[in-house]
Amino acid sequence: MGFTYIVALLVAAISLVYRRPPLADDDGRPGRPAAALAIVVVSVLAYAFELAAYEQRQGIRTFLPVFSEATFALVLGATFVVQSALLAGLARTLGRPGAPLRIAIALGSVAMLGLSLHQQNTGGDLTAYVGSAMQHDPYVPSRAPFPAAFASINRIWGTPMVPSTYGPLWNAIAAAAAAPFATLPGKLLAMQLLGAGALLGIVATLLRTKAPPAVVALVALNPFLWEQYVAEAHNDLLAAAFVVVAARSATMRTIVLAVVAAAAIKVSFALTGLATLARLSRRADRLTGAASIVGLVGLTIALAGAEYPRAVVRVLALYAHPLPPGDVVLRELTELAVAVFAVVAVVAGRVPWGTPWIPIALGQFPLTNYLCWGLPTALVGNGAAIFLIALPYAAFEANNILAETPLSIGVRLAAGVALAAVLVLG
Repeated sequence: MGFTYIVALLVAAISLVYRRPPLADDDGRPGRPAAALAIVVVSVLAYAFELAAYEQRQGIRTFLPVFSEATFALVLGATFVVQSALLAGLARTLGRPGAPLRIAIALGSVAMLGLSLHQQNTGGDLTAYVGSAMQHDPYVPSRAPFPAAFASINRIWGTPMVPSTYGPLWNAIAAAAAAPFATLPGKLLAMQLLGAGALLGIVATLLRTKAPPAVVALVALNPFLWEQYVAEAHNDLLAAAFVVVAARSATMRTIVLAVVAAAAIKVSFALTGLATLARLSRRADRLTGAASIVGLVGLTIALAGAEYPRAVVRVLALYAHPLPPGDVVLRELTELAVAVFAVVAVVAGRVPWGTPWIPIALGQFPLTNYLCWGLPTALVGNGAAIFLIALPYAAFEANNILAETPLSIGVRLAAGVALAAVLVLG
């Protein structure tokens, strides 16, 4: 855990000294369509392999052999590193894609969508979203158990289930999405479809705002984004999708409204979203926008009622456990870095390319699904490609699939050095 904070701080510090990222979002290289097409195909196959490995671990029979836990960790870690290398290769070979390659990328995205929706996921946050969506007041869950068809929610989350820690906009969206479905599998699918809508919405925003082709492709074919936010349906990407709109806008009103909407899903996006104000050329506009975001987010929390912050405090206390003193110090330093970089964005209008890596510290623990909190920030400057390429490797780093031992840290560092070499020398 502490190693994750060290890496995030190190990357952020490097970006302050070396202002150009290792790989530009649009480096002007000529394309190699045949190589890019081959990478698209292999990327889809690698994603299918990853999902099969997860299912095999859950006891679901797949085409893979049965792995021990240690072998699973090594195989999955190697898959993540390969996925980042494939994305780096795609960015290097894409160029200005013609119609056949654009069609191939679209078909690859459809294949990843199908694989994600096929993934059998009945635990974790996904069931919590469904349970909260079925509550009259998600912040004060009913003490009555769910009907038998939904009993697995109580088995995972207790009776009464834990309250929602999300903002009122998420609660409303989740309830509306789940309502048409009468069964648990249908409601779980509804949450996955919300994730798919968020991811495809980001792609649409990038296309509409004429983002570099490499950035669009790195989002559309990113296995990390498909697995975390569609297959597992973490709701972080829906909030991030609103901030992406802000990151690609140049008007204060759009930026403010988009960030406030994101914070009404997950309040942490109020802080990470401040970086998008760097899109505004006038400091006075950036300061006004920041004050508006803070004020409107505060108003949103107040209108949601006193039970909202109480629910957050209860859940934080429920899942709190002591961290080693060194990890606490590193987390607090990284949290301070998030605040400092937000101030730099608002006051100086500058977003160093390493900024997207530090928001992971805003959670109690550096969970993998928090990585997308930095995606909109990456889209403000010229660091989107490097961020998107490194996401699968970052999942390997933050996933805790390898116990934090000197050997595992060495393996993770070696993988990171190898990936950096691919990016810089490729």
